[in-house]
Amino acid sequence: KASGDFKYDITGVFGLDRNKVLSLTGSANGSIVSGGDADFGGGGPLTNTVVGQPIQSFYGYVVQGIFQNAAEVSGHATQTGAAPGDLKFKDRDGNGVIDANDREFLGSYLPKFTYSLNYAATYKNFDLSLFFQGVYGNKIFNAEKIILQGMPRLFNASTDVLNAWTPTNTNTDIPRAVSGDPNGNVR
Repeated sequence: KASGDFKYDITGVFGLDRNKVLSLTGSANGSIVSGGDADFGGGGPLTNTVVGQPIQSFYGYVVQGIFQNAAEVSGHATQTGAAPGDLKFKDRDGNGVIDANDREFLGSYLPKFTYSLNYAATYKNFDLSLFFQGVYGNKIFNAEKIILQGMPRLFNASTDVLNAWTPTNTNTDIPRAVSGDPNGNVR
């Protein structure tokens, strides 16, 4: 558009992304294609591609909070090595034991939609351009948080671990600091 010395242009783009795997052939076991490596302590692959889910959907355990006391640990599905201060994982299959069968699909790294808006204007010898863009609806795997807060090793952690669970610091989402990670909190 133009009006004398002033000219401008506005453009926008909007894109939807929907996908679902309809069939798989040629995979090692015929029905699942695993990807990524989250094996910081028994976590298994980061993604699974299966019929009926979006391609490479995140696949893992659902955390239901932190055990606050021994009664919560004993009243929950068996988690080998669990103690107060450890992450409480969801018993998806209801068998009373937290194991690999309790992993579930947690969402896709692919956004539900993308968008952008561009504005360009000129007035005599001056010009201005603005560009906005983004995505919405995607899940993000934060490996840095596992390394810096999950304490899979007892060095090079972030200062966030100073807020780790203790019997006197229970209002936190960072599990207890313990050598060897007996509960597998990093999964």
